[in-house]
Amino acid sequence: MLRYSEGGLSARPALYAPYNDVTFIVEDVGMEGMYNQIMDRLFGEKLRIRQVLGVGGKQQVIARFRLREKAGKLSNEFYMVDGDFDELLARSIPKHRRFHRLSRYDIESYLIEEFAIYTLAEENNPRLRIPEYKKLIRFHAWYGEVVDAVCRLV
Repeated sequence: MLRYSEGGLSARPALYAPYNDVTFIVEDVGMEGMYNQIMDRLFGEKLRIRQVLGVGGKQQVIARFRLREKAGKLSNEFYMVDGDFDELLARSIPKHRRFHRLSRYDIESYLIEEFAIYTLAEENNPRLRIPEYKKLIRFHAWYGEVVDAVCRLV
């Protein structure tokens, strides 16, 4: 795996800015491919997101956010960190419309296929059919958390 110096990690957003409508800055270096797929699925043609950028951890995301905020350079950047146990441990994060803490422990908790949920529900309780489970589960009501937060910015 390609490794970047601290300076290299901090310069990557500028390199990719022309290719992204919104540049996502996340914790996980080396997992950008997974994030790219998630963003493709979430935003499709709504937003052009060619590369999500990992910077190495929650503290690094927060530090980069604070530097960019102080410099007034947040115009096309969106910062996202995992929920972890921050709320339980009363850890604070920046309060800003361009900074988002997931309500779940980690991004992997969102890797759910909508149709799979309905199929499993129907298999476990065939009394109801998939259309009825769609109404009961309301998948998009809770799945759209990140989509809503970012689309309000663009």
